[in-house]
Amino acid sequence: MAAELSIDCDVVVVGGCAGFSAAVSAAQSGAKKVKWDPAIRDGLSTQSKQSSLKVPKSNRALTIDEGPFMAVKVGCGVTFTFGGLEVDPNTAGVISNLTGRTVPGVFCAGEMVGALFYENYPGGSGLTSGAVFGRKAGIHAAEIVKTGAGQSKTSVSSRL
Repeated sequence: MAAELSIDCDVVVVGGCAGFSAAVSAAQSGAKKVKWDPAIRDGLSTQSKQSSLKVPKSNRALTIDEGPFMAVKVGCGVTFTFGGLEVDPNTAGVISNLTGRTVPGVFCAGEMVGALFYENYPGGSGLTSGAVFGRKAGIHAAEIVKTGAGQSKTSVSSRL
């Protein structure tokens, strides 16, 4: 597997797994035995007085000592933000941090809506936020177009 991925097996894979497993074992020696459960923060860590990793794992750390192993390509992306834009919950209109009022004709939905979660979030909530706030934004944007309200020749920045 390492050869297919063009990585130095002895240094990266074996050395990395051995170092990680040693840190896990050191942290768990003398510690209270905990049943591993991926749904809870169990304190199974890689950090101890004897050994610690540069990038710590603070929960669910288990030794890597029994195969078979597989590699998974990982890519990054924004799931959503914990600190996005503040919106009016009834209209999805963006609230100006300067005036505390909604900015006419400016809406936000989905992953960029802030103040929905703190510390963690349930799976699928970004899609739910997009559907709920997107619908509200669409309804209110259509109303602006239908009634001609909010027709302004000024720029958005001047309406903040």
